[in-house]
Amino acid sequence: MIRVTAVIESPECLLCRTHIEDMDHLLATCSVRWAIRVSALSIYYPDLSFVPSDILTAIQLAPTPSSILDQKRFYTILSTIQWCIWKAYWNFVFDQQPVRPPAILKTVTTNVSVLLSLALDNGD
Repeated sequence: MIRVTAVIESPECLLCRTHIEDMDHLLATCSVRWAIRVSALSIYYPDLSFVPSDILTAIQLAPTPSSILDQKRFYTILSTIQWCIWKAYWNFVFDQQPVRPPAILKTVTTNVSVLLSLALDNGD
């Protein structure tokens, strides 16, 4: 078994380097993550605008914005975006792989496409 340990010497966000990385920052307010998230959400919801509190509310499984009609689709998209950002972040921390927003967006769209097509195939 291989154990990899990363020593993080500061509570500062490793991506934006401007804020302490608390839970809200990690999940919604980091400017680097936010730019990726907004770009991805605009692919699926081009007529809507989101603010960080919308994302924090959705992550807490509270009611989604009233403009979201298909909640299952929204949560599929949002969770895929979160997962892709999360994966890129930890690849950056542990493997020193740069965070590349265009690559993350491509991964998001590929995975969302597969998940939504599977949902359609299952009648969801």
